[in-house]
Amino acid sequence: MVFLWNPPPQKHGSVPVLTHIKRLDPIGMLFFLPSIVSLLLALQWGGSTFAWNDRRIIALFVVFAVLICGYAAVQILKPDTATIPPKIITQRSVFFASLFTFFIAGAMLISVSYLPIWCK
Repeated sequence: MVFLWNPPPQKHGSVPVLTHIKRLDPIGMLFFLPSIVSLLLALQWGGSTFAWNDRRIIALFVVFAVLICGYAAVQILKPDTATIPPKIITQRSVFFASLFTFFIAGAMLISVSYLPIWCK
């Protein structure tokens, strides 16, 4: 296919730089990135550096929940520039494929985490 397929060239009109930046969903990323960082910090520090019931860990989980809800709201309210457009994730096949992948990855990570204990 690499040697034989010759697709016709597509014509793209010139688009301003601001439009390209809007397509990157900067508002959604302002919610998503800090939410993931706070989740990872809470999971990293919880139980080792701080107790699970420490106010820092609870605050990080609350910040994660608030920001991820804000991210979901931005994705729903601005579907034209959304990172994950609602019309894609509401398709049944895409939703269940994502759910299946989440559970398969979770099962794999559990087995990888306990593998050193089993091999003792």
